[in-house]
Amino acid sequence: MLVAGAVVVVLGLVAVLTFGRPFAARAYHRLADRQPAMVPDGLDPAATTVLYLHHSTGLAVWDGGVPRLVERRNAAEGTDLQVVERAFPHRPYPWDNNPYDYWNAWVNHSGDRRVQGQATLEDLVGAYDVIVWKDCFLAGDMVPDDGRPDVTSPVRTPANYRLQYLALRDAMHRFPGTRFVVWTLPPKVATDTDPATAELARQFASWVREEWDQPGDNVFLWDYRAIAAPDDLYLPAAWAVGERDSHPGTELSQRAAALFVQRLVDVAAGRGDRTPATGATL
Repeated sequence: MLVAGAVVVVLGLVAVLTFGRPFAARAYHRLADRQPAMVPDGLDPAATTVLYLHHSTGLAVWDGGVPRLVERRNAAEGTDLQVVERAFPHRPYPWDNNPYDYWNAWVNHSGDRRVQGQATLEDLVGAYDVIVWKDCFLAGDMVPDDGRPDVTSPVRTPANYRLQYLALRDAMHRFPGTRFVVWTLPPKVATDTDPATAELARQFASWVREEWDQPGDNVFLWDYRAIAAPDDLYLPAAWAVGERDSHPGTELSQRAAALFVQRLVDVAAGRGDRTPATGATL
């Protein structure tokens, strides 16, 4: 049952890095080789369980303090959020988490039909009250539509993304007892993209906010893009790991972690439609 003390699950890597430490891609990929079970032993059925799914940007935000902040909220408010983080998709699947890859894992495959060992939604919804998932900033490396939209295509066009997101929304709606938190598309630094490509990413994020997201259902946004890109186009270089590295640096990761935890608390408590998608307090 989803109550104030429900468990929220976010997919990502096990957090073993020191909070506030700048993200190191090599360390992340080493960790990715040691994928633990998606549903660990010992989850408390009375808690609110959360699964936090991510690759590198999600790990940086997690490392910005998510576990510590969740513990503080539990202690201060008497809640029992239990958050598990895992990499997804994980090896041996290719190291991609674009819209196509979630569609492939959760729509094209389902039930006990799994692609390269990736958990299906049916594998997860029985264990978790909340599932958090995200695309990488590399999903922003989009190309213009070619006039042939295809939900089965990994080509990164706006039309393909829209079809894949619509199919994913339908899949999540099949499990109304689970709440889903979806990040908006992470931005890239200006030196790691170009204006036309950045505009395609901005337009897709706007479509997700304004058309894809629906009030009253079990799917909620966490508007990371609004936090990380004040102009909705680019991640400021001062907030990034490097001049051409679009991973969030320590300052942004810590700020985003605090806002994410607030958003998670709001969604788990049933306030997702009445509170800001960024996690900002009213």
